[in-house]
Amino acid sequence: MKVGLVWAGEPRKEDFKANSVDRRRSLTLGVFAPLAAIPGVAFHSLQIGEAGVQAKAPPPGMEVIDWTSHIRDFADTAAFIDELDLVVTVDTSVCHLAGGLGKPVWVRSRFDACWCWLGHRNTW
Repeated sequence: MKVGLVWAGEPRKEDFKANSVDRRRSLTLGVFAPLAAIPGVAFHSLQIGEAGVQAKAPPPGMEVIDWTSHIRDFADTAAFIDELDLVVTVDTSVCHLAGGLGKPVWVRSRFDACWCWLGHRNTW
C-alpha cells in the first residue's frame, strides 16, 4: 500500500494570524512514526517547504520515499496523489486536492477545526 504524508502547513511567519493557525495544525514527521509499524505500507512524502527536509532523515524505523523535488505545481502534486492508495495529512490544500481527486484521505484536524469542516454550529 502506498501512503502519501503531509505533516505541516506553510508557516507564513510574516502574518501573525496565519502563523498562529499553522502552529496549531503542523506536526513533525516523527508524529507519524508509529505508522511505520504497519506491515506492507510504503510512505511517500508530499511535504514541500521547510518541513519537507524532515523526509531526508525520517524517524528510526520509518522509510520515506521523497520525490518532492519534482513537484512544481498542483498538477504535479495531483499526479503524485493519483499514484497513491491513501493520503494522510494535516489540514492543508493537499487534503482538499486528494478529496477532489476521489482519493481516500485521512485528515488530522486541529482541536479548533477550520470553518470549512463545518464545526462550531448547530445544523439541525
